[in-house]
Amino acid sequence: MRSLLTALLAATLSLAAGACAASPGGAQPPDIRYGRSVCDRCGMIISDERFACGYVLASGESRIFDDIGEMADELRERRPADAAVFVHDYDTKDWIRAEGAFFVYSEGIRSPMGGDLAAFVGRERAETLATRYATTATTWEQVMARAATPVPGR
Repeated sequence: MRSLLTALLAATLSLAAGACAASPGGAQPPDIRYGRSVCDRCGMIISDERFACGYVLASGESRIFDDIGEMADELRERRPADAAVFVHDYDTKDWIRAEGAFFVYSEGIRSPMGGDLAAFVGRERAETLATRYATTATTWEQVMARAATPVPGR
């Protein structure tokens, strides 16, 4: 009986450790109720998972957005040092960390607030979409650098 309890405890601890390892720093994506939650920047209802995103601070404060471009603008303005930044993979709609994702910017993507950014967990899928729109895949660092430069006409 004792060995069974020990095995169950070990399995539980292993699963818990694996869950924490899935997201660096242990941070989890913010809670978004699609069709009900509103963007913390523009106040629009968040309904398209492909572009929904957010960040969580070490204090537990979280901010959610309907457009990756809006979040990038806010992060550039606020410059929180401890933000765990999350975006959705454009194809699978799974949450991913922005720092490890690849992004495609194109006016052909048509995101809710005109940020026109799509995120991907892998470079290959990002480059496939980028080729379709005659652009290139970029990193989160490059997205943040681009956010600092206003897009003409927006």
